[in-house]
Amino acid sequence: MAWLSTVADILGIIGFALTIVLLIRSEALRKEVESQLNTYRREQKDIRRGLVLLRTSVIDDHVINEKIVSDIRTQLFSFQQRFLRIFRKEDKSRLKGTLDMLQLPVAQIEVNALCEQLDYFIARFERKETRT
Repeated sequence: MAWLSTVADILGIIGFALTIVLLIRSEALRKEVESQLNTYRREQKDIRRGLVLLRTSVIDDHVINEKIVSDIRTQLFSFQQRFLRIFRKEDKSRLKGTLDMLQLPVAQIEVNALCEQLDYFIARFERKETRT
């Protein structure tokens, strides 16, 4: 029976250590989310304005060229890096789908499909994020 109490003591110590590690980790995650929210709020209008300009360029020319594709891809990669923690599952899914579309040869990218995705992200950056 002595071994049972030793095992219980060891498991208690391991449980306590895991609690401390998870507490520290969750605090770091909370700070990261808060930082992303602050950045989002500060830059939201500029990001939206940039997306509108890119979409307008695609619509006006009704042609997609390497530069426009590269600019859109750069913007989306930037969103992915800077706001991933505050994006919902649907946002992440659309972001991945749009980036996949932009990996196609330029001639194969459909203008309407790209504009639809840009419309989604323009609307997304109109949304006010609240702290949860």
